Amino acid sequence: MRKTIKLKNGETLDLEWNFLITEYLDEVYPGGQKQLQKDIRMNQHHFKATNVLCYAVIKANRNEPITYEDAIKSLTIKAIQDIVSFLNDNSKEMDSLKKKNQPYSKMKHKKKKH
Repeated sequence: MRKTIKLKNGETLDLEWNFLITEYLDEVYPGGQKQLQKDIRMNQHHFKATNVLCYAVIKANRNEPITYEDAIKSLTIKAIQDIVSFLNDNSKEMDSLKKKNQPYSKMKHKKKKH
């Protein structure tokens, strides 16, 4: 699902789900997506988790580079709510993309015998 948000500077941003969101989550959140999900389930670090999720969505949907600080400063409360709604609406795509595109991340490679 697509969603449009409006930033503090008046810029509108069309949000579309893509794999870069998960890449940026792994890049920014200590421990990556697994730790983020664990912290959310355990009701820890909600503010930081929300900020990281918003940053990942904004960065993945912009044509120009943006820093973490600039992305967070550009958000209104409405934009944050819209991003959370966007993530909830696309959670199935998130899970299916993770399963399809990362099947080798945890596999151990066996050495071939000569």
